[in-house]
Amino acid sequence: MSSEAAATHLQGSGPSAGPDQAAFLRELEASERFQRDNAVGRIFHPGAVSYRQAVAENSVHFVWERGRLLAHVDRYSPVRFTKDGTARYAFWRVAVHNVAGAVTDVLSLPHRQHSGERCPTAGETIEVDADLLDEFLNALPEGADAADVALDRLRARLLPDTEEGVQRLSFNLVDEVVHLLDTPEEPWSVQLEVRVTGHLDEPRLRKAVDEALRRHPMARAREAASQRAWNRHYWEIPLGVDVDPLQGSQDDDDAASARARLHSTPISLATSPPLRVLLLRQREGDILMLTLHHAATDGFGALRLLQSIARAYAGDPDPLPRVDLLAARDLMGGHAAADASMKVHRYLALVERLRELVAPPARLARHQGREIPGYGFHHVGLSAEETRRLADCKHAGTVNDRLVAALHLAVAAWNSRHRRACRRITVLVPSNLRPKDLRNEMVGNFALPARVTTTPRRRTSAAATLAAVTAQTTRKKRSGLGTSLLELLSWSWLMPLRVKQALIDRLDQRFTDTVVLSNLGRITESPSFGDGGETVECWFSAPARMPAGLSIGAVTLNDRLHLAFRYRHPQFGPDAARCFAECYIAQLRRVMTHP
Repeated sequence: MSSEAAATHLQGSGPSAGPDQAAFLRELEASERFQRDNAVGRIFHPGAVSYRQAVAENSVHFVWERGRLLAHVDRYSPVRFTKDGTARYAFWRVAVHNVAGAVTDVLSLPHRQHSGERCPTAGETIEVDADLLDEFLNALPEGADAADVALDRLRARLLPDTEEGVQRLSFNLVDEVVHLLDTPEEPWSVQLEVRVTGHLDEPRLRKAVDEALRRHPMARAREAASQRAWNRHYWEIPLGVDVDPLQGSQDDDDAASARARLHSTPISLATSPPLRVLLLRQREGDILMLTLHHAATDGFGALRLLQSIARAYAGDPDPLPRVDLLAARDLMGGHAAADASMKVHRYLALVERLRELVAPPARLARHQGREIPGYGFHHVGLSAEETRRLADCKHAGTVNDRLVAALHLAVAAWNSRHRRACRRITVLVPSNLRPKDLRNEMVGNFALPARVTTTPRRRTSAAATLAAVTAQTTRKKRSGLGTSLLELLSWSWLMPLRVKQALIDRLDQRFTDTVVLSNLGRITESPSFGDGGETVECWFSAPARMPAGLSIGAVTLNDRLHLAFRYRHPQFGPDAARCFAECYIAQLRRVMTHP
């Protein structure tokens, strides 16, 4: 049924039908936020006009039947929305949708028996009245922001446990895994810090942080205590924050100790925002440190948030793309969709992991470690000339391939020096799955890790190692870097949270990779704080869980490569971390110069 035919059908369906409802139907389709049900959908709603919001979870569903316009929220939509915008019913999503609906009906029985009037419960269907209809008709044509407000208000009415203005959404696949990995001893946080040429004013910086949090919903997210399902967690996005994320400023010449304290302190997801900010005053220029809970965002999102803070401080415009938050959260599910041949490649990649049940990856030799919680850091910056040589050398592969190859060689050399067995080395390399036009825009978890492996035969020379790494990354890019993990995680909804936590705790010793390397790439627009100064240094790192114990973060700013070596104290002492960093830089130069 076309939209015009549906509108005609709507106008003629009952005494309360009218042009307002017909206009509303046309606006739903024109907004591109809703999909009209296809022939399969009309089996479930015969004789009705049905529109579903184009998101996988907490999807608003409008149905016109028997002269009434009804609306409810589907916790799990039965429709799978692909990246090209088409919608198809998926068997497993239909099953989950129906099971969730049945459970909701069972749980609502006590409410129905409590009084003659049915108490509101999650999934309640309401009739769309004239006021709500006018609100949508006025909001949808005006743009994404107004439509988001209208949808939030509708959800607040459909899900009465939601506060006015508080948006709820489930953890995506990466959020959930990171949340299960987080422990007080090993906070799963993202490190991001910059040094500026001048000095920042604390009250003005606090206002800039508040403005940046206002502009990025996931930067002020908190875990919804009342919305935890048996198999997943939920976020809620409040209008404001619960605590001041800026921990003030301090005069401290020892940046290393301040850095270690900040990133070794767990961040509670029970309060908003899931991040902390520290201003460190130094004579040569202030340092702004951010630590963000990885369940809320990855390194690319952290960098985008920092850009917003800098622009707000400087008073510069900060344009944001018009991206529906719920639709953006479905991005990971869209990458999971693939044809049969690609799915075969992804499942074969998962099968490779079975070997770790018998033979885990090599472990980096520990040196001078202490059994204490938290992290230590060691920063190394390459000169502009060496950074240019790294980017311009004639060897095969990308800059990231060369960084990964050097890390394989460094682990082998380090373990050989410490007489530690070192056969199969695996390096975990996160990949940004954001669309190209939004690569540096969205705050949230849109990166997945891919594994790059070498054996002693592939490490006989720098050229052989680089060739092996380049061949693997080229092959993985064809099937989607890290997307094989999505095939496994997409079935995680079948397991209760306690089972998932137990699996994480039991299997991480064998499935954890040797080391982690994360590369944010080149920052083309250096964050400017106006009269507070230009950014001259930028350091980033992802967390490292034992037994890996080491994560290297790379970012290029002002034509200089910045490398942050983040280590767990049981893995390295400060001197050992410095020695390993020197070993890595030596191997990186070897990769750059060796034919």
